[in-house]
Amino acid sequence: MIINGILHVLYGQPQDVKMPYVLPENLNNYFLRREAMMKTLCIYEPAMCCETGICGVGVDPELLHISTVFNNLQKNGVTAVRFNLNSAPQAFVNNTDINKLINSEGVEALPATVIDGKIVKTKAYPTNGEIAEWLEIPVSYLEGTETKKTEGGCCCSEGCC
Repeated sequence: MIINGILHVLYGQPQDVKMPYVLPENLNNYFLRREAMMKTLCIYEPAMCCETGICGVGVDPELLHISTVFNNLQKNGVTAVRFNLNSAPQAFVNNTDINKLINSEGVEALPATVIDGKIVKTKAYPTNGEIAEWLEIPVSYLEGTETKKTEGGCCCSEGCC
């Protein structure tokens, strides 16, 4: 389309009839495979004071870890969602498997990890290795990479803001 436009301007040739863009087959196959490969991670958590549970003076290191992992997953384009029983009770009602789990085992079964609609772990948060294996992604997707400025920054002389 761009070339036709340039030729029209340069040589006065009539533009071809507008044809809708068709994604080349190789790119189409790539995106179809990628969509088929991407899995969704959900964690259904017990009631906490806030959505992440990392507030207050006594922060649970496990909650801090899982928050970091979810943040990194989302930065890498992985669908990862946390549902807190206190702030998102409807998600527990809407998911029949989670609803059955709570009715049979109680809230002690939480947190519950769900991959593509299937409960894969209960009563504990998943490890990085488990998440990487279930989602079929590199472990590097889960690990945060902290970058510091080396030369002067926005507000401090050491560039660490």
